[in-house]
Amino acid sequence: MQDICIITDIGTIYGFGHITRMKFISNKLKEYYNFTFSSINDNSGIFKDNTINTCKYNEIKNLNPYLIIVDSREVDSAYIKELKKISSVIIVDSVGNERVLADIVIEMLPNIDNSKEVNIKPFIATILNSNVKPKYDADAPVLLYLGFNNELKNKAIEIISKIENKNFILIDTEKESEYSNISYKNFGTDIFQNPYSAVITYFGLTAFECIESSIPVILLSPTKYHDDLAKSQEELFFNLGFFQNIDTNASVNKLREFLFNDDIQNKFREKGKLINTEKSLDRIKTIIDNIKDFKDIECPFCKSRNIEMKNRNLESNLYKCKKCSTLFRKYFLPPFTDYSSKYFVEDYKNQYGKTYEEDSANLTALAKRRLEKIIKIKPNGKILDIGSAMGFFLKEAREYGYETEGIEISEYASNYCINTLNLNVHNCSLLNFEYKEKEYDIITAWYVVEHIYNFESILERIIYSLKDDGILAFATPNGNGLSGRFNKNYFSIVPSDHAFEANPKSLDILMSKYSLKCINLENQSVYYNRFCDIFGFNLIRKNNFLSRIYNSLAKNKNLGDTFECIYQKS
Repeated sequence: MQDICIITDIGTIYGFGHITRMKFISNKLKEYYNFTFSSINDNSGIFKDNTINTCKYNEIKNLNPYLIIVDSREVDSAYIKELKKISSVIIVDSVGNERVLADIVIEMLPNIDNSKEVNIKPFIATILNSNVKPKYDADAPVLLYLGFNNELKNKAIEIISKIENKNFILIDTEKESEYSNISYKNFGTDIFQNPYSAVITYFGLTAFECIESSIPVILLSPTKYHDDLAKSQEELFFNLGFFQNIDTNASVNKLREFLFNDDIQNKFREKGKLINTEKSLDRIKTIIDNIKDFKDIECPFCKSRNIEMKNRNLESNLYKCKKCSTLFRKYFLPPFTDYSSKYFVEDYKNQYGKTYEEDSANLTALAKRRLEKIIKIKPNGKILDIGSAMGFFLKEAREYGYETEGIEISEYASNYCINTLNLNVHNCSLLNFEYKEKEYDIITAWYVVEHIYNFESILERIIYSLKDDGILAFATPNGNGLSGRFNKNYFSIVPSDHAFEANPKSLDILMSKYSLKCINLENQSVYYNRFCDIFGFNLIRKNNFLSRIYNSLAKNKNLGDTFECIYQKS
């Protein structure tokens, strides 16, 4: 089994939440991985915990772990740089700047700054504490779990002591209570053995654990920061506020209304269904299994390791190569694109105002334009169209006298090709297609290649199937076009299913490796208005003379946001 090192801590600013959560994860996944715990603090209390394997921080290198998980609230960036030299690093619930260095950032709890630096956001990976789940009982007492802050607990007592017909259990040193409706219970791992009708706590794992178990949660915040967090999640939790700023009598009335109103409580309990620990564990295991690809990342086109992360999303990181300017993704969760009828009907109509089939006149005209370029190089022969969609290009190629064949992953689209257009189209993935040596004179792919993860391995199969002096023609986005270079929001809008966005320069680097030479290049998606928008040139937007100059320069400098190219095999 592979070794995973968890760096966390206990006590002081950390509380018990970080260590408890990581122990829970390690226990759930122990049949798949060996877990060893460590801390940057050599005097940490985790080294006294005989229920886990531990090693000192300076011993992590000797462990040579497959992965390092850091769950320590905030860690100096220098430590993350050190750890990344050893292995890939996942950071959990960080509030510091070090998260920009992590391979993957997971927020199991909401953060006020839920920024672009986060991959997995709350409710997608909310991992809760215990194997013993809290239980709800409308007639049971209300639990108060408020940590070690005595001022906070005293304020809570001041409020709940005035609420009749409700019993409360306060986690604190067990002692005699001066109030008939309040009893004290020592802290222990068994506090959730008994059911509760509600829980009063502060923003943290306990709150999420209880609401997932359908126990209504009231938040009483020990700090202004906790109160800001509580306010950010008011759909999930009933919020009393920051204890130093609230009025006791007003809070009594507010709490009384909540505790004796089932309709209000049920609204919060319903929202708790957003959280699912078991699904989150499955997702985290998938992430861990795929993290190997994040060690020693290199550009898939020029093989440079001089790369920069540009964006994070739910299943991948987007990187830019500083040498050849290719944008490319590394996936830790498999991307999903729905290629059912919805893709060609509803989704297409939402974007273009008509369905794919209704747009056939425009798509056919586009196919003719492309074929007019191809016919000048290869006036006859056999075409393989990769990603045939609903077959309009192949249909037109057949009209031009070519022998046609296609590959299409969508069952809906391939059935249309076969049954409506009588085309020879295979419903399969590019990996499962049976490539034949030197079978095709022409291979085409119109806005398909950017969706191919591990593109080079598919490219090798394509070249294997291409005859000597055969041509490969395709269209693709330009990740280093005007928008890719100058639109600062571009990286956040690159579609998740774009495994890469190359550019003419980077494609030449890769294609030359396989003796393919570019014999035709056409910059497209050259828009003067887009240029004016990006640079704020509103005053010259309607200047036709400048528009013509820009369009000419943009095409000459490969500033089109898309391009079409033809490579020939030699």
